[in-house]
Amino acid sequence: LELCAGLIAGEADEAGAVVTIDTGMADTQDAERDATLVGPDWFDADNFPQAQYLASSFSRGEDGTYVAQGELIVKGAAAPAALNFSVQADGARRVLVGEAQLDRIALGLGAGEWLDTSWVGQAVRVDVRVEATVAPGPQPKQSG
Repeated sequence: LELCAGLIAGEADEAGAVVTIDTGMADTQDAERDATLVGPDWFDADNFPQAQYLASSFSRGEDGTYVAQGELIVKGAAAPAALNFSVQADGARRVLVGEAQLDRIALGLGAGEWLDTSWVGQAVRVDVRVEATVAPGPQPKQSG
């Protein structure tokens, strides 16, 4: 996770990230809903198996949280997306927890009958949790 490595080192201004999302892995704890989400009206995972979040800049808030500014690309449609998050450290373990507000219609999510926002609003909140282990840095070369 290059994102976490840059932020943990305190280099928020220099960090960037490309996050690839498997659109066929919906897990809402409801099998019928999950099947609908990966279908053609929503993520269309058969034709678009991946979405990407391209974070181009980061800023650190006074409260220790971060904001990633970037672009989310889903089904070939791109929309700006800000991810508000925090990173907790425990030894080499890092946990990133955050959320983003997305315009699902701008991203082409929810076609046909799902364009009606009375069931699913146009603005949706996406919760993110990433757990990672920081790999040890390169070891100095031994001479001799």
